[in-house]
Amino acid sequence: MSKKLVIFVCALCLVSGVAQAANALWNGGFETGTLEGWWTYLPDTANETVTVVPGGPSPSVYAVSIYTNNPSSGPELGQDIAFAGGVTPLVNFQYDAPAGQWLGVSVTVQYKDASWAYLDSGWDVFYAGSGGPDTGWVTYDSATSGTKAGNWVAPAGTAHLTFKVTQWGWEPSGTEVDYDNFVVTPEPATMILLGIGGLVALRRKHA
Repeated sequence: MSKKLVIFVCALCLVSGVAQAANALWNGGFETGTLEGWWTYLPDTANETVTVVPGGPSPSVYAVSIYTNNPSSGPELGQDIAFAGGVTPLVNFQYDAPAGQWLGVSVTVQYKDASWAYLDSGWDVFYAGSGGPDTGWVTYDSATSGTKAGNWVAPAGTAHLTFKVTQWGWEPSGTEVDYDNFVVTPEPATMILLGIGGLVALRRKHA
């Protein structure tokens, strides 16, 4: 096989792989019926819960419900995954907030090196409920969110990414929101650029 053909095949595999980028999260739709793969942090265990419940947007069988009755702290749901430096994480999920409730949600990505030392982070905050009616399942997409802050490109040396959502509620009776279909994938554009760089290096090596 010629060198040019090898490079062409590698490029074709790269583009195909990017187009079908897999979800880096395990059990992102909770279809195991458990929190397998996820960790939780409850600052106030007497007033906060994170549980898997029946339901979700069709055809989901299960979703996860986060409840809090403490406006000064927020329960967290997260997962640690492998991730590469120079890549933008894309976050997507769906949520359903009850009618008449006021609450906020924070989406955070933390970058860590091979020793799990903290490098940097990016975050986004939005209102999942604004006191109005229940609008059903709503999609959150970091690619179209205009309020992100911090660093949403993994810095050099990144080997791991910690993804988490934190929920705050300001209702006296507490707030409970359902979430489903969490997806974290590398942005295709950055993966293509990294792949092209690798192909250029490969071509130079075999020139």
